[in-house]
Amino acid sequence: MLNEDIIKCLDDISSEFLDSDYVKEYKELNKIIEEKYAKDIVLFQSAYSKLEEMKQYSKDLKVYEEALIRTKTILFSYPEVKRFKELERLLSNSLKELSNDLAKHISNKFMTKKGI
Repeated sequence: MLNEDIIKCLDDISSEFLDSDYVKEYKELNKIIEEKYAKDIVLFQSAYSKLEEMKQYSKDLKVYEEALIRTKTILFSYPEVKRFKELERLLSNSLKELSNDLAKHISNKFMTKKGI
Protein backbone atom coordinates (compact mmCIF):
# COMPACT_ATOMS: atom_id res chain seq x y z
CA MET A 1 0.00 0.00 0.00
CA LEU A 2 2.80 2.39 0.89
CA ASN A 3 4.62 1.69 -2.38
CA GLU A 4 1.45 2.32 -4.38
CA ASP A 5 1.04 5.72 -2.72
CA ILE A 6 4.63 6.64 -3.52
CA ILE A 7 4.31 5.44 -7.11
CA LYS A 8 1.08 7.41 -7.59
CA CYS A 9 2.74 10.49 -6.12
CA LEU A 10 5.69 10.05 -8.47
CA ASP A 11 3.38 9.62 -11.47
CA ASP A 12 1.42 12.74 -10.56
CA ILE A 13 4.54 14.83 -10.02
CA SER A 14 6.27 13.67 -13.19
CA SER A 15 3.14 14.20 -15.32
CA GLU A 16 2.61 17.64 -13.88
CA PHE A 17 6.23 18.59 -14.48
CA LEU A 18 6.47 17.20 -18.01
CA ASP A 19 3.18 18.82 -19.03
CA SER A 20 4.23 22.25 -17.76
CA ASP A 21 4.55 25.19 -20.15
CA TYR A 22 8.20 25.62 -19.14
CA VAL A 23 9.12 22.09 -20.24
CA LYS A 24 7.21 22.48 -23.50
CA GLU A 25 8.93 25.80 -24.24
CA TYR A 26 12.31 24.34 -23.24
CA LYS A 27 11.90 21.47 -25.72
CA GLU A 28 10.78 23.81 -28.50
CA LEU A 29 13.69 26.17 -27.92
CA ASN A 30 16.12 23.26 -27.87
CA LYS A 31 14.97 22.25 -31.38
CA ILE A 32 15.13 25.83 -32.66
CA ILE A 33 18.60 26.40 -31.21
CA GLU A 34 19.97 23.12 -32.59
CA GLU A 35 18.71 23.99 -36.08
CA LYS A 36 19.23 27.75 -36.17
CA TYR A 37 22.59 27.94 -34.41
CA ALA A 38 24.19 24.62 -35.35
CA LYS A 39 27.27 26.35 -36.76
CA ASP A 40 27.78 28.45 -33.61
CA ILE A 41 27.30 25.40 -31.40
CA VAL A 42 29.96 23.49 -33.34
CA LEU A 43 32.34 26.45 -33.09
CA PHE A 44 31.75 26.71 -29.34
CA GLN A 45 32.22 22.97 -28.81
CA SER A 46 35.36 23.02 -30.93
CA ALA A 47 36.81 25.96 -29.00
CA TYR A 48 36.01 24.22 -25.73
CA SER A 49 37.65 20.98 -26.89
CA LYS A 50 40.76 22.81 -28.09
CA LEU A 51 41.05 24.60 -24.77
CA GLU A 52 40.80 21.30 -22.90
CA GLU A 53 43.47 19.76 -25.16
CA MET A 54 45.80 22.72 -24.82
CA LYS A 55 45.71 23.10 -21.04
CA GLN A 56 49.06 21.37 -20.87
CA TYR A 57 50.66 23.96 -23.18
CA SER A 58 50.50 27.17 -21.21
CA LYS A 59 51.93 29.36 -24.02
CA ASP A 60 48.99 28.53 -26.34
CA LEU A 61 46.34 28.51 -23.65
CA LYS A 62 45.51 32.23 -23.91
CA VAL A 63 44.66 31.94 -27.61
CA TYR A 64 42.23 29.10 -26.99
CA GLU A 65 40.70 30.79 -23.96
CA GLU A 66 39.99 33.87 -26.07
CA ALA A 67 38.46 31.74 -28.83
CA LEU A 68 36.20 30.04 -26.30
CA ILE A 69 35.13 33.36 -24.82
CA ARG A 70 34.35 34.77 -28.28
CA THR A 71 32.31 31.77 -29.38
CA LYS A 72 30.47 31.55 -26.07
CA THR A 73 29.66 35.27 -26.13
CA ILE A 74 28.20 34.96 -29.62
CA LEU A 75 26.21 31.80 -28.89
CA PHE A 76 24.85 33.03 -25.57
CA SER A 77 23.84 36.42 -27.01
CA TYR A 78 21.00 34.98 -29.10
CA PRO A 79 17.54 35.60 -27.58
CA GLU A 80 16.54 31.95 -27.89
CA VAL A 81 19.67 30.80 -26.10
CA LYS A 82 19.18 33.38 -23.34
CA ARG A 83 15.61 32.20 -22.81
CA PHE A 84 16.75 28.56 -22.98
CA LYS A 85 19.31 29.17 -20.22
CA GLU A 86 16.67 30.98 -18.15
CA LEU A 87 14.27 28.05 -18.57
CA GLU A 88 17.07 25.66 -17.67
CA ARG A 89 17.52 27.50 -14.37
CA LEU A 90 13.77 27.60 -13.70
CA LEU A 91 13.36 23.91 -14.47
CA SER A 92 16.31 23.01 -12.28
CA ASN A 93 14.75 24.94 -9.39
CA SER A 94 11.39 23.27 -10.03
CA LEU A 95 13.00 19.84 -9.96
CA LYS A 96 14.67 20.66 -6.65
CA GLU A 97 11.35 21.76 -5.20
CA LEU A 98 9.62 18.64 -6.53
CA SER A 99 12.27 16.36 -5.09
CA ASN A 100 11.97 18.12 -1.72
CA ASP A 101 8.17 17.74 -1.82
CA LEU A 102 8.52 14.09 -2.73
CA ALA A 103 10.99 13.50 0.08
CA LYS A 104 8.59 15.11 2.54
CA HIS A 105 5.71 13.00 1.18
CA ILE A 106 7.69 9.79 1.49
CA SER A 107 9.03 10.77 4.90
CA ASN A 108 5.51 11.51 6.14
CA LYS A 109 4.29 8.13 4.86
CA PHE A 110 7.05 6.30 6.70
CA MET A 111 6.49 8.24 9.91
CA THR A 112 2.74 7.57 9.71
CA LYS A 113 3.26 3.85 9.07
CA LYS A 114 5.74 3.49 11.91
CA GLY A 115 3.63 5.59 14.26
CA ILE A 116 6.33 8.18 14.75
